[in-house]
Amino acid sequence: MKALMWILGILLLPIGLLLLYLWIEDKKYTPYRYGTPKEEKRKGLLLTWESEEANLWEQFSAYILPGLKQKHAQGEVTWVLPFAHKPLNHPDKPGRWTHCVVVLFEKNVNSDSLSTEILKNNLNSPLATNLRSADLMKLQKGLDMFYPASNGSNRESGIQNTIEYVFSDKETRQQYYEDQYLWSGPAMADLHSRDKAARFIGFEVEKRLFNSENMPEWDLLHVVGFTRWQMIKAIPFFLGTWNKHAERAFGRGMTFKKKLAEWDKIRMNVKSAAKQNMDLSWPKADD
Repeated sequence: MKALMWILGILLLPIGLLLLYLWIEDKKYTPYRYGTPKEEKRKGLLLTWESEEANLWEQFSAYILPGLKQKHAQGEVTWVLPFAHKPLNHPDKPGRWTHCVVVLFEKNVNSDSLSTEILKNNLNSPLATNLRSADLMKLQKGLDMFYPASNGSNRESGIQNTIEYVFSDKETRQQYYEDQYLWSGPAMADLHSRDKAARFIGFEVEKRLFNSENMPEWDLLHVVGFTRWQMIKAIPFFLGTWNKHAERAFGRGMTFKKKLAEWDKIRMNVKSAAKQNMDLSWPKADD
């Protein structure tokens, strides 16, 4: 029995030391303070394709990215994030998609004109065959955590991303959005400020500009990301942080699990791990 206790102690000691280190490390960050998110004017464009061919990114690099780089140089485009993921679809629609590019516009550009121009370039290129949808989107209030708070875009290549295409019920959509501003946005901002999350970007779809046959129409796009080290650092704090913000937003007794169960009744979240193409992401960390 003593030998078993010694073995158990030896096994648990590293875990205890790690938890102690994570607790001490967490104390160095300034405590997060909730504030009402400001109205957001920035917009963006989401393009999706379905392709099993490796040359889709080659075509994007040749026909679309040069124009986006030029728009960046002209102060119209902030950044370009290209992702590939497993084939996704909505249960009620046979349309599938496997790739997407998220383009964020600068604040004061004519987003309608710019998105139309980018879409036209796609439709006039070999990418048109595989294009499935194009959405003009508005950045969600407070959901603008593009890169890690510490060392920013220099750590972007280490982010493990998840793409979420959200279909919410129209009858409860506005309240669902407000819940995000009150709860999920601040909870992730809290973790992000303490270097326990790398990315949380949210967009509301304003209008679909292009739709191939049988493609579903989502109303939200979320990009969530963590580095491996952040995943480890977040383990002791993740649930407690979300529960704390659930009580702040909705009252005593509300928890992460309860609120998520409520959301599951009013929205469908079609999501996947997504691989960011760092060679085609723009701008680069050193630009």
